[in-house]
Amino acid sequence: MRYSNLGLNEDSENPLYLQLADKLRQAIIRGEVTDGERLPSIRGLSHALQVNPATVVSAYRILEQEGWVRSRPGSGVYAKHKKSLFDIGTDLSYNHFKDEKIADLAAGTPSPDLFPVGQFKEIVLEVLDRDGGWAFEYQHSAGWETFRQTLTRYVKETVHISADPSAIWVVSGAQQGIDLTAKALLHSGDQVIVEHPTYRGALGAFWSRGADTISIELNPNGMDMDILEARLEQTRPRLLYMQSRFQTPTTYSWGKVELYRLLELAERYDFYILEDDLLSDLYFDAVPDPLNIKSVDQQNRVIYVRGFSKVLLPGLRLGMLIIPPKLQGLYEQAKQSSDIATDGFLQRAVDLYLQRDYHKNRMEELRRQYQLLYFQTVRAVEQYLEPLGCSFYRCNGGLHLWLGLPRGVKSAELYTKALERGLRIMPGEAFNDPSHIRLSFACIEPDNIEAAINKLALCLQASSI
Repeated sequence: MRYSNLGLNEDSENPLYLQLADKLRQAIIRGEVTDGERLPSIRGLSHALQVNPATVVSAYRILEQEGWVRSRPGSGVYAKHKKSLFDIGTDLSYNHFKDEKIADLAAGTPSPDLFPVGQFKEIVLEVLDRDGGWAFEYQHSAGWETFRQTLTRYVKETVHISADPSAIWVVSGAQQGIDLTAKALLHSGDQVIVEHPTYRGALGAFWSRGADTISIELNPNGMDMDILEARLEQTRPRLLYMQSRFQTPTTYSWGKVELYRLLELAERYDFYILEDDLLSDLYFDAVPDPLNIKSVDQQNRVIYVRGFSKVLLPGLRLGMLIIPPKLQGLYEQAKQSSDIATDGFLQRAVDLYLQRDYHKNRMEELRRQYQLLYFQTVRAVEQYLEPLGCSFYRCNGGLHLWLGLPRGVKSAELYTKALERGLRIMPGEAFNDPSHIRLSFACIEPDNIEAAINKLALCLQASSI
């Protein structure tokens, strides 16, 4: 295999080490790297790809955690084939799939048709006219001060968090916020508690630092707090990673009692909570109470990360962290060793967008649109899939459903059959759970939902024969 041909995209929001891990995993799955074959040395592969050796180290660590390679001290890293339903021979990305012949129930971000292109174009031109060349100057590692002040108002009004501008750090997307947390807080051998199932990009960030992850099964009210406390008695983790509202992929939201007890345990056992807030404000009925765990954090135990790609433009490499004061020095070191500072022009553009309150109308529009899509999807699932033995949780928010499959049906096999019939779904293997699929209504027209779900039912019936 010519490793120099592995195409890594430096402009992607997905970090290079995750891209490299994905490329190598697929090469092993496809047989391009044989079982037991020695992979290139860290120095050799970093030279071939023109990347930092740390990128290769991180990718190899992730693959070893997943069981795709094994390290032999003093000898190297060797491929390890395994039978896995993750092997579906295609890309498991969260991106939109632009093909009129394919009904897309896999995309994880809103439809491009809903993007505020006109408003953003107007703002970009206004920033250029107003600031000229100064719009492109380098910013402080924490972000442009004016934008951080605007974000203080934004988080108060939107997600009910009171934060001083000094606590808010601008990052190059939510994934970088997770990466910086791993880099700032974790060392080899540290332990991180995570929900199961959970977001693969977060696991990759923790494993890239040599940390061990401890998974605790998620239920509709969060983790079982007695099980969590028993684990805390056995080990002292550095971090707990969570999504408190409309979790990916389960769609569960933590209960109020569980959130307050989690804060109490964090203080008692001295660990930090990394809250990844994807879509807490995309609710379809009453406002959740509390909207997130950071809003009720009185002891500065919660590190809060939020991206803007779900409410502005996908691929927009901009996000924010709210960092406890005592950790800010560690984050500054991590940020400066990553990209020094986030794009200043983009900060100015989004700052103006938020100051104009354009985001408020956009969220109202998204809630209306996705509430309609949610209920249409639920009705179709009830009509076509529940009679076949499928199950799901009625979440009343977010962008997808987490569909439990009938006994004996594996999601990777269903994915293949669905794609053959012109339907794209997200198999549970992407979240290490082959008994489920993620059905997204983020990027499908309302008129196409019933036909798409009916098509999925036909695929299920074919899988059961």
